[in-house]
Amino acid sequence: MLTTVILLVLCFAAGLLIELVDIITGKKVKLSAIFIAVLAGSSAAYASSLSYVAATVILSVIIACLFSKKVDNFAHFSALAAYLTILFIMKVNLFRISWIAFLVIFVAALIDEEINDLYDVHKIKNKIISIIARYRIIAEIAALVISIISKNIFYFSTLILFDIGYHISEHFRRAISKIL
Repeated sequence: MLTTVILLVLCFAAGLLIELVDIITGKKVKLSAIFIAVLAGSSAAYASSLSYVAATVILSVIIACLFSKKVDNFAHFSALAAYLTILFIMKVNLFRISWIAFLVIFVAALIDEEINDLYDVHKIKNKIISIIARYRIIAEIAALVISIISKNIFYFSTLILFDIGYHISEHFRRAISKIL
């Protein structure tokens, strides 16, 4: 039970911290962003070490972000390096993840990122597209479907908690920008 709580808190923290990195970096990477990025990568790696379901979800989102060129500054690469280093040190065998779930969530996350980019560029007025773009819910829906089919709620809960953390940071973007 305690491991489950720790896992979910780590997923939430990873989302909160990685968006905080984006807020801090803006156009210029700062040392504080690199430190927070390492914490985000470490949180994600430790969550991945606790659960292959969490590893499946986290890795699929990371790879989708790489494919969509969202990992685009030194702080992001620091988070990725921390994630991979900790997985290596903890000897996490990523070949044990669910490759079908990985592929489904990866494709959904990639679609989310592409829709978000289109929305940012074209400022689409359609309310449904706007919600999908802003909240990137396609991956969440995919994780929910996988959770239902597999009868394992952790596919959905790890992703939703990551996203809640991310959106909380995003919600306080202006206030955080002034502080940091």
